[in-house]
Amino acid sequence: MTVPMGPKGGGRAPVALLAFSVLIWGTSWWPIDVASDHTSPIMLATLRIGPTLILVALIFVAFRRKLPEGRVLMASVVSGVLMFGFFQWVLMDTVATLGPGNSAVVINTSPLFVGLLGFFFLRERLGVIGSAGLVIGFLGVVLMVWSQVGDFPSTGTLVEGVLLAFVGALAWGIAALVLRSATGGRDDIDMIGVTVVQYGAGAIVLVPVGFAVAGTSGTDWSAAGLWIPLLWIGPITGLALLLFFIVLQRMQAARATSVLFLIPAVAIVIEIVRGNAPGAVTLAGMFVAIFGVALVTAPRELFTWAALRAGYSRARA
Repeated sequence: MTVPMGPKGGGRAPVALLAFSVLIWGTSWWPIDVASDHTSPIMLATLRIGPTLILVALIFVAFRRKLPEGRVLMASVVSGVLMFGFFQWVLMDTVATLGPGNSAVVINTSPLFVGLLGFFFLRERLGVIGSAGLVIGFLGVVLMVWSQVGDFPSTGTLVEGVLLAFVGALAWGIAALVLRSATGGRDDIDMIGVTVVQYGAGAIVLVPVGFAVAGTSGTDWSAAGLWIPLLWIGPITGLALLLFFIVLQRMQAARATSVLFLIPAVAIVIEIVRGNAPGAVTLAGMFVAIFGVALVTAPRELFTWAALRAGYSRARA
């Protein structure tokens, strides 16, 4: 959902901020799993978006940022409904159904859908590496799912959860391409302003639907296991988003977004530490899927002969 913005320098500070953002996002799946025991998925998504919207709006005002206009405004609204409305509900539902590790892998296949949709509708070339990444990524998910047949209450539950996660990833991909098409590669777009509109559009749709569908009776409002995780998956992940935008002002967007494939890897490590280690075949499928996503999102210049020779020289030094 990002576009290049600002100067493209380097340095250790952007790398540190990027690593912090990935760590925050990667560790958010466990709190979602904990909070899911105290409310329904759609209510959890509803409760998450409110405080985060307030935080992002305060940042917008404090830094005197600019709201998008015209096509970018409309694209921000549409992408916000998909990304921060529908996608957030799907994310919560898949964590409750599939568990943190599985859902983190499948939900984060959205770059695969971005690549496919970009190829068919925006005529964006995937190249050999990107095409291989698509095949590898989806094969990894198939291997991961196939290895767990029989581990869930029913095969139908497993398949339905994965399909729902794919629908969420597809929705994210559509939203990303809608925004990309509207911005047209411009580097003057205020992404904090775009994010405020996205969160606002998502909240306008999600909050009334969440309360209408779930109501208040199915939530344990006094549970610390609900509110403490919400602090992490709401405002703190919103802070990580702000830091990520700061990184985009100092680093090429392709390089910054290429490391987001590490988010599910962090989630898997957390699950292993929690004692929920997947089986060997399942774990292999997870990392094959992650590798496929990495190939799709990695900047193409990393695979040139010059880049490979430079990496080999550094490794030998």
